[in-house]
Amino acid sequence: MQADVWVISQSIAAIALVAVSIPGILFAAWQLKISAEATRDSSKQVTISAEAASTSAQQARIAADAAKASALGVIAEAGRQMQWNVLADKALHPILLPDAPATGISENDKRQLVRGMLITYYSFVFEFKLLGQIPDATWPAFVADMSDFFAQAPNRTRWNHVKTVMSKQFQDFVDHDILRHP
Repeated sequence: MQADVWVISQSIAAIALVAVSIPGILFAAWQLKISAEATRDSSKQVTISAEAASTSAQQARIAADAAKASALGVIAEAGRQMQWNVLADKALHPILLPDAPATGISENDKRQLVRGMLITYYSFVFEFKLLGQIPDATWPAFVADMSDFFAQAPNRTRWNHVKTVMSKQFQDFVDHDILRHP
């Protein structure tokens, strides 16, 4: 009988231990649930932060391209203005053509210089397109203008003389897309 009492008391103690442990187990499960939710929320915050960083990087690239385009535009305008000023003043003609006579450069030489200026202009337009500064809707008009320009034999001749100083991308564009050379 004593053994039965011992077994019964042990059973009651085990049941009591389980009964006392149940709230602790439930509390631990509740904490795990909260931790999982916090981890999920934290994961969402990391995703949002990563997306914000990606957006910031894109904005930085756009701003850098815009700054490049702006600088390129300033350089193009300054160069064009200097060349026109030199063409307008006969005393400065030797800057562009060292053998220019005192009376000024010939009409043919002026046309050659302007052809070079236009080719440089088209090169800048092409660079602006690469930088995303020319809308797709207006690009075909520039291509048509370049096609008309380069279709003229004197302009192609000038192109062949000056193209090596232009970017390789622009050379390929003119030779393959505008002039349709293989």
